[in-house]
This record gives sequence, C-alpha cells and structure tokens, in this order.
Amino acid sequence: MEYADIFIDTNLFLYAYDQREPEKQKRAREYLKPYFQQDKAAVISVQVLQEFSHQLLRRGFTTQNIRKAVQPLLYWKIINGTTQLYTHALEIVDQYHISLWDALIIAAAHKAEVKKLLTEDLNAGQSYEGVVVVNPFDHF
Repeated sequence: MEYADIFIDTNLFLYAYDQREPEKQKRAREYLKPYFQQDKAAVISVQVLQEFSHQLLRRGFTTQNIRKAVQPLLYWKIINGTTQLYTHALEIVDQYHISLWDALIIAAAHKAEVKKLLTEDLNAGQSYEGVVVVNPFDHF
C-alpha cells in the first residue's frame, strides 16, 4: 500500500461521525473518502486512535462500534508514541507555544515525513517543523 503525504488529525474523524454538525460532517467525509477508496492511505498516530476512541465513548458509542470505526484505519501508517517523539513534542511546545497534544501530533507528522497536516486545531498555512497545516473547514 502506498501512503499519502498527509497526516490526518482526530477532529476529521470525529466530524465524520458527528451528526450534530452536518456541514462539517459532510466536509470531513469528502476529505476522508479518497483515503478509504484508493490504495493510498494517510498517516495517523496512536494518539489519534486514542483520542478518536475516547471521544466516541463519551458520545455513547459501544466498544464494538468503535472497533468497527477504527478498523479501516489500522491499515494506514500509524506512528507510535515514543520517548523521542515526546521529547520532540516538548521542543515544539517551546518553539511554537502550542499545547502538548497538538505538538505530539506535529511531532508524529514530522516523524512520518509528511508535508501536510489536516486539522482545524492549528493555524492554517503555518509550517511547523516543515509540516504545513491545512484546515479542511476553511471557507465553507
């Protein structure tokens, strides 16, 4: 399987499942669809899987439903948390003055050597460690 040059943050998966915001749900599904239909998967991290699962549990999903939701993601490239990743994230916190959780996402994207990070949580267009943020919800 070939991997796309993109890292996808948790919020896209959450919006794809969240019926409370139909416009964002539609937009998230449009962005995610190509990565589920082609032989070209995106990159995520264990943190993304954990956050996604946690938020679905909070919304009342069963663990069986969560397993079904994350199953296709398990074939993507997944970056594991390591002490080096954590240390790098702390450096990113110092440099960019962002949350540790966002810094961990950037550190994982950097480790995966991707060029783009799909998220709404950071400044669109900004480069962090050579990873450029794309906000899929801008201008809709």
